[in-house]
Amino acid sequence: MTFAESVKICLRKWRDRSGRAARSEFWWFWLFTLLISFVVGFVEGQFGLATWGSNPEHPFYGMAEGPLSFALMWLFLPPMVSVVVRRLHDRNASGWWALVPYSSYAALPFLGNFLREVEATTGIGRPSDALIGWFVGFAIWSVAALIFTIVMMLRGTQGGNRFGPDPLQPADLSETFR
Repeated sequence: MTFAESVKICLRKWRDRSGRAARSEFWWFWLFTLLISFVVGFVEGQFGLATWGSNPEHPFYGMAEGPLSFALMWLFLPPMVSVVVRRLHDRNASGWWALVPYSSYAALPFLGNFLREVEATTGIGRPSDALIGWFVGFAIWSVAALIFTIVMMLRGTQGGNRFGPDPLQPADLSETFR
């Protein structure tokens, strides 16, 4: 599948979470969104629209995103979720596995409470304890994201599976471009 075909299919199937997506479809679309994000971020930086990154009081301090990048993120979110789910279907896995990299965020508040309990019971407290919880959470997220990325790189199941026919060897070409 070519770059243009992949982008066209992903944008056209933005609501379709059924069926399967080949590796090339997912990775070309991922590259497309990355390139568009860089271009929009550069334009925002040149025209001074990326004001969030310059205010130290803003929660997004240091990030070079502005209103166009924010809108673009929400514009590309539905097609990206759709292609991720279809890519997981190609591996014969449920689309709910797409939540794995984000599941570690739920653990962050518990890590902070755990560290406060340790400090209270042992009497050992350091200013960096709060950072340890965030570091542990980031490490858990990084491992989950790495595993998820590897899964997205693996070849899909050959032939049909419970989610549909093989996108690389369809029985009928109309299945590929519906």
